[in-house]
Amino acid sequence: MQLFVDEASTPVNDASVAWQADLATIGEVEIATLPSADDEARINQLAFNPANGFAPLGITHARRDVYAASAANRRGRGVLTSEQARVLLMPR
Repeated sequence: MQLFVDEASTPVNDASVAWQADLATIGEVEIATLPSADDEARINQLAFNPANGFAPLGITHARRDVYAASAANRRGRGVLTSEQARVLLMPR
């Protein structure tokens, strides 16, 4: 994972600029394992949108709309909304 440093070396509004690894902080991403395959149906109903975590910057504005349209398409085919899926995944 690379983090934003400054607009000159890590611009968020220009997707054509490659961020140099030595200029950006690189962190580790931990991937949690799921307890069983029983959760697969619920997991398949989740919708990811990068704009949900932080205020959208740069191309995330466009991605936000694309991800929302994709989730709407899945909902139209009977797939749960992210809110409904979140309730299903909450610990009981």
